[in-house]
Amino acid sequence: MNDNIELILRALSAFYDGEYANVTLQSISDACKEDAFRNAIKTLKTLNVIEDKTSNGYVQRFKLNTILDCPDFIFNPKFNFNTKIYLMKRWKAWITTNTIFSNAKQDAYLLAMGLNGQDIIENSVCIKKQVFVPDGMELIKDKFGYKLRNIPIDRTIIGHYCNMCGETDPSKFHKGNYTRCKKCCEIIDRGKISNAERLYKNSKHSANRNKYDHNLDVEYIQQLLDKQHNKCCYSGLTFGNDKKDRLTYPTIDRIDSTKGYVKGNVCICTWIVNSMKNNLTTDQFKDLITKIYNNLDNF
Repeated sequence: MNDNIELILRALSAFYDGEYANVTLQSISDACKEDAFRNAIKTLKTLNVIEDKTSNGYVQRFKLNTILDCPDFIFNPKFNFNTKIYLMKRWKAWITTNTIFSNAKQDAYLLAMGLNGQDIIENSVCIKKQVFVPDGMELIKDKFGYKLRNIPIDRTIIGHYCNMCGETDPSKFHKGNYTRCKKCCEIIDRGKISNAERLYKNSKHSANRNKYDHNLDVEYIQQLLDKQHNKCCYSGLTFGNDKKDRLTYPTIDRIDSTKGYVKGNVCICTWIVNSMKNNLTTDQFKDLITKIYNNLDNF
């Protein structure tokens, strides 16, 4: 394997827990960029160096057939990828043959940061990493692996806050409802807020809560609804406006679940279809639908 792939395998090995390497894109971000990681994973799988054991809805999990030490500088966000490769090659030469080699350009880059390449090598330690857990979330483990989920919020402690208008006066909320005031509930019930506006507000709230990127606006969402003829992009069902009818209630789906609510990565589908698709890729979802269709006689 080339140096790029080796470095990412070393980063992945840092998450090895004795059975699997469990990792998220955010956990690996200090070592390499997302595209580099995805490409390396494809190559490592092709070479049979790793096996993907990820279950749907869970943190990525890999069985490592080759495990390498991971020196700490690989996860140093101050260093660019090329510098990390240089340091890795220099580190390998040092620990195997106790030899020193240098690269003038990379040494100058390190010197500009007040660092010495040989000092980095001699003081480096091999590290172990754990899955990064964002604020407000918790890591749950079961037989299928690790899953990130939002920490349940006790609204009676936090208090009332309307996600639509920002109202905080408890007297202006229905009993048991802490996130939407009476006025905004009435607006939705009367249909005075368009689907595009509601979808925008909900997507913005979800992005803020889960720390996803978001660049959607009401106009863009309305264009999607018009383009889809007010129908679910997956099932073709016409959208309704009754939240209790999950077969027709519209929601925004992130087509690639590893990315945020950004233009080009969203479509509008019904609540039930969005729930079924979950974190599946489009191809995985199509395959699941085909298998269900081919198995209709069994239920």
